[in-house]
Amino acid sequence: MQPQVDDQFLSAMGLDGLPEDQKEEMVATILRTLDMSVAQRVSDQLTEEQLGQFDQLLDSGTEEQISQWMSQNVHNYQQIIEEEAQKMKDEAQADVQAARPGGTPQ
Repeated sequence: MQPQVDDQFLSAMGLDGLPEDQKEEMVATILRTLDMSVAQRVSDQLTEEQLGQFDQLLDSGTEEQISQWMSQNVHNYQQIIEEEAQKMKDEAQADVQAARPGGTPQ
């Protein structure tokens, strides 16, 4: 289950106002990055057997099957997704703020 990357999410990251083609590209990039961040955190919690199952799902499962498996095998899966999405927003906001004239890096 992924967070919804919509105009509000993009705005929170300081990316509002992008042309539609760039917005679609940015959403795809954000989702790939979130998937990688979530997968890394989740893999740290899995047993070797679960890692094998997870790898098989990644190779041949649907997004729905993967999400269902994660929900069943990772007790705080939704929390991890939300934390990683928030971390991404916070980092993007800090970068945007630092890039503005008079902005200070955080």
